Amino acid sequence: MTAALGKKQDLESKNGKCKGGLSPVRFAHSSTQRAQRAQRAQRKAKTMGENALNQLVVELKSVDKTLPVHVKQLLTYLRLADKPLGLLINFGENLLKDGITRLANNPRF
Repeated sequence: MTAALGKKQDLESKNGKCKGGLSPVRFAHSSTQRAQRAQRAQRKAKTMGENALNQLVVELKSVDKTLPVHVKQLLTYLRLADKPLGLLINFGENLLKDGITRLANNPRF
């Protein structure tokens, strides 16, 4: 390691310039490095999203009122898929927030 440092010191003089009057090259992050960093971040976010989707069952309905049979249907899907959480979303309600039902799969039953 000291040999490598010695070579670097041979190339640069005390004022930060290379021998021969040339200044050392400083590299900024290139656009390809930024693109690679963005791709890594997207892959990480996608993996996190896939993990969340692998734990959730979403049942979509568009009916006037959610019936108990719809809840039982989602519970059946949760048990068959062995997933812990499910959402029953009914787009037929006046307000979307009124049509969202969260169900948890209880493995004890």
